[in-house]
Amino acid sequence: MLPSSTLYCSRKSSAGEFGYRRFGYPLGLTRNEWNNVALSVGAKFVNIEVSCSNKDEHKSRLETRTSTVPELVEPTWKEIQDRDYHPWDQDRILIETSHKSVGASFDELISILQERLLIGKI
Repeated sequence: MLPSSTLYCSRKSSAGEFGYRRFGYPLGLTRNEWNNVALSVGAKFVNIEVSCSNKDEHKSRLETRTSTVPELVEPTWKEIQDRDYHPWDQDRILIETSHKSVGASFDELISILQERLLIGKI
C-alpha cells in the first residue's frame, strides 16, 4: 500500500466540539505522539487513514492537483513512493478512496464517525 495522509480529529470532551487537523505522518512514533497530545488535554481522538491503493489513480490525482495554499510545493510521485511508511498498529478508520469522489469518501467517513458516536466508540 502506498503511503497515505492521516486525518486526526479530536473532540474536546468539555466543549463537545470537533476539531480536525490533516497530517501526513507515515510513522508509528509520530502517530502515537499526536494521540498523546489529544490525551494530555483531555480530548478524545479518532485516527483516520485516507488511502488510494490504485497507483495509477493516486499518481494522476497528484499530477492534476492544484494547491490553494500559496507557495506550497507538492511532493513528487517519486517522493511519495520513497517515503518511509509504517503500517498502522492501532485502531483507525480506513477510507479507501480509489474510484470514489471526494464527496463519496467524505460521506463514508461521516457515516462511520456517526456510527461510532452512537455506539460509544468515540
